[in-house]
Amino acid sequence: MPTACSSPETESKSEPGSARPNDAAEQSFVDFWQDFRSAALENDVARVLSMTQLPFVTQGALDSDPSTTHDAGSFRLIFPKLLQQDVGLSAQPEPMLEYLRRSTAPSVEGEQARVGQFRFAKIKGRWQLVSAYLEE
Repeated sequence: MPTACSSPETESKSEPGSARPNDAAEQSFVDFWQDFRSAALENDVARVLSMTQLPFVTQGALDSDPSTTHDAGSFRLIFPKLLQQDVGLSAQPEPMLEYLRRSTAPSVEGEQARVGQFRFAKIKGRWQLVSAYLEE
């Protein structure tokens, strides 16, 4: 379903991160995490985007908040906001970027993982960033 940040025309095009070849060997989360974390800490949006499922989904902090889908263009715009927002896991505010800096070995539950505000999933043998909480 199209939203303000997406349209049927952009969703149907092949964009970075929207499709991946199915590798013979499945990717481990540890390998993915090292590459993703490095790209995020370097603010390398293009590299992060290559590890992101499109359309990318954001949702507000409350379960009742609506979700929004993002194409590659709108992802590039929101990614800096995602890194700067409070992770919300402690009494003292901590930007997601700082949380990533100290999150060297996140836990995985099956084919899903959550690190702060980011959610990851294994899709066709490859880990990808699939959604995030975004306070606007």
